[in-house]
Amino acid sequence: MESPSGYAIKINFNGAYNGHNFRLTLGIIARNVEGRVLISCLEIHDGVSTVFSVEALTCHWAVQMGLEMGWSEVTVEGDSLAIIKKCQTHNPNKSQIGAHIQDIQQLKD
Repeated sequence: MESPSGYAIKINFNGAYNGHNFRLTLGIIARNVEGRVLISCLEIHDGVSTVFSVEALTCHWAVQMGLEMGWSEVTVEGDSLAIIKKCQTHNPNKSQIGAHIQDIQQLKD
């Protein structure tokens, strides 16, 4: 994992889904420009209904963490390019994860 360039903080997120148990496991780590770990977390959430929600929910929690920590210059990075691109636009999203995308867009604005 690289240190952030051009931003004070970089938050990386990743999620894994167990469809048999409807369980999401998420990991989030935030680093400063020197690459020092500022915060990391691993959480397990039950009741996640679809695999499509996993990366969107994990991205949402990463953005929320940045806000709660009070960081003003943040870049968020994850494995799902589709989620990142959807969050960068303001176009309405009518997919299964549209509500999660809208929540992320509202948080970042």
